[in-house]
Amino acid sequence: MTEGSSTINNFNDTISKFKINEDLIDVLKLEPNVDITTLDCMDDNNLDEEELHKFLNEDALNDQSNKLSVTRLIYYDDIPIGYFTIAMYSILCGNFKEDDRPSTNTKIYPALILTNIAIDRKYRGRGFGQYVLKWVTGFGRVESKKIGCRYIALFARNAIEFYLKNNFTLCEGQDSKKYKLLVSLLL
Repeated sequence: MTEGSSTINNFNDTISKFKINEDLIDVLKLEPNVDITTLDCMDDNNLDEEELHKFLNEDALNDQSNKLSVTRLIYYDDIPIGYFTIAMYSILCGNFKEDDRPSTNTKIYPALILTNIAIDRKYRGRGFGQYVLKWVTGFGRVESKKIGCRYIALFARNAIEFYLKNNFTLCEGQDSKKYKLLVSLLL
């Protein structure tokens, strides 16, 4: 068994603990002419304060063609139920408590950033958000062996507790910021 396949097996073991049937899930790159009109990424008050719905419908394909990020759709039983967007990022050393820093002289750490994550309202609360975090973590672990990447990062205004429960840590100095930087170690 290769090193990469053991990472995938650990990832699959983690995913199988969810109550959703992962055999029915597909994660596919957003492509032109894919029908995303059925996705309802608005919040529970029918607002788009995080601009997740707007991003998917207006900006995602353009960002992909400009190599700024990649958006992937989540399908469950062939129905699009959400999406997430990932890109490369770097985190300054000062965002970490001194005890949490790796023993290196670098001032910047490479990271994969999860810039958007949205699950259709009809499918929220069923484990799909956790599935996305586990998928991105598995992807990050595999890719980090090829390119050198230490963390997954994200900025969140809402759902901070959700991310903390899913192995993310709030970075230093985030108390007064509207969007909080959270990270998870890729090991």
